[in-house]
Amino acid sequence: MAGYQAREVEPLELKWGNFTIRTAPLTAGGLTVLEALSILQSLSWDKRPSTSARTHALIEALRAAWNDRLQLLGDPDQAAMPVERLLSKEYARNLAGKIEAAIKDHKPLPLKTESQQQTGTVHLNSADRAGNMVALTLTHGNTFGACVTVEGLGLILGHGMSRFNPRSGHPNSPGPGKRPLHNMCPTIVLRGGKAILALGGTGGRMIPDAVFSVLARFVGLGASLEDAIAAPRAHTEGSLDLTVERNWPAADVEFLRGLGYVLKFGNSANVHAISVNPQTGAWRSAAR
Repeated sequence: MAGYQAREVEPLELKWGNFTIRTAPLTAGGLTVLEALSILQSLSWDKRPSTSARTHALIEALRAAWNDRLQLLGDPDQAAMPVERLLSKEYARNLAGKIEAAIKDHKPLPLKTESQQQTGTVHLNSADRAGNMVALTLTHGNTFGACVTVEGLGLILGHGMSRFNPRSGHPNSPGPGKRPLHNMCPTIVLRGGKAILALGGTGGRMIPDAVFSVLARFVGLGASLEDAIAAPRAHTEGSLDLTVERNWPAADVEFLRGLGYVLKFGNSANVHAISVNPQTGAWRSAAR
C-alpha cells in the first residue's frame, strides 16, 4: 500500500463520423466499449434497417469484445497488451466478417467465456460554465468492498483481488504490484473538438455493455440523450447467456432465442449522462 501510486494516462480514443469518443484505458473497461463500437462501425450498423438482424449484430459485437477482454487483457504495466490491434480497422473488419457470416447463418459466434457479477459502484458527471466536463466512476467492488475499514479514518477498503483471474499465466493473473481489470469506463464524447457528452455507469460487469449501448445509439444512430438512455439494453460476457431488460421487443426476444441464446430478463447497469448543445448552450441530463 505504501508503494502504491496513481497513474495519469492518456485516454483511449475512437472516431465515429463527427464524434470523438474518449474513455478510460486499461485496466478500466473502456477498451471493451471502444472495441465493440469499432466492430459496429465495420458492420455499417448505423445504416442497417431496424430489424432483428441489427439486434443480432449489436449482441455479437459485444460478445466478441468480451471474449477478447477475458482472454487477453490485464495490467499494461506488467505485460504487453494488444490495445492498438484490438482497436485497429483491420481487426474490426475481421471480426465483422465473422459476425456477418453468423448473421447469415442465423447462429451466434462460437465463443466460450466465464461470468461473475459485482456491485458497489458510484458514477458522477460534472461540468462548468466554460464547457469543461468530468466523468468520474468510483468503486469498492461488491457492496462495502472488503468489509474492512481503516482504523480511525472510517475508510472502507476495496477488494480488487477479486477481479484477478486465479489461473496462473493469464494476462489478468494476480501478481506483485499488478492492477486487476475492472469494469468502470467513464467516457467523454467530443464533436468539433468540444466536449458534448459525459457518461458512465454503475453495476459491476454490466457497466461496459450499458455504456456501449447508450453510445451506439447516441453516436451511431443520432438518437437524443433521452432516447439513448431509455432504449432497452442487453448484457452479455461472450457466452450464449444473455440478460435483456423487460422492455425489449418481444419479436427480438424470440428471434434471439431461436438463434440459440439462453435469455433471461433482468436489470442493466445504471447509466448517468449529461450533454450540452454547443450552439444553444442548453444542458440536458438523463439517468437510468
